[in-house]
Amino acid sequence: MPDRTFWKAVLRIAVPVIIQNFVTYFLNLIDVMMVGQLGEVSVAGVGLANQIPYILGLLLFGINTGSATLTAQLWGKADTVNIRKVTALCLALGVLGGLLFTGVALFLPAQTMQIYSNDLKVIQSGSSFLRISAISYLMMSVSMSYSTVLKSTGIVKAQMVISFFALGLKTFLNYLLIFGNWGAPQMGTNGAALATVISRLVEMLAMVYVVYRYHPMVAVYP
Repeated sequence: MPDRTFWKAVLRIAVPVIIQNFVTYFLNLIDVMMVGQLGEVSVAGVGLANQIPYILGLLLFGINTGSATLTAQLWGKADTVNIRKVTALCLALGVLGGLLFTGVALFLPAQTMQIYSNDLKVIQSGSSFLRISAISYLMMSVSMSYSTVLKSTGIVKAQMVISFFALGLKTFLNYLLIFGNWGAPQMGTNGAALATVISRLVEMLAMVYVVYRYHPMVAVYP
């Protein structure tokens, strides 16, 4: 049986990773929860539009899982040169996937929504949300790539803190922009989409800062 030291080491890594993953995917769920006050059409539109970043997340998960395996092996050998190469490949593939999904959401939002619904009102509501939130897909790709590489080197707390902050910011901006509180414009579902873009941007910038400021061994260009 593994001793307590082993279990403490496992939990020290696993718990922050579990919390961060939960918070990351809760970012999209919070839209549906808060937009629910706008009516059934808005809820349906946002819920279906969020299927697109969900599918992108599955693609990124596949890319990042492979990168995590390679990074962990290289980290065990203290091979930081090749870790940076893996980071660069992970980022390149992630950004490529992000660009593909961004292009579809920006230029074919209505056609994309028609895959899920034939209701014109739902399509219109979801298309508007999709077109704005599409800008966040590239940011999501970069954040997930760097987060994965950091996890594979045993660094997990920074990402958890960043994810919590992004969730809090997202919730606050939703409160302001969906309902027009505190003098902010009342934008409805478009406000939720804009809140997603801003929170994802802050998340990405914070992640890049942490990597280059404190963990340059996993940065593409140290």
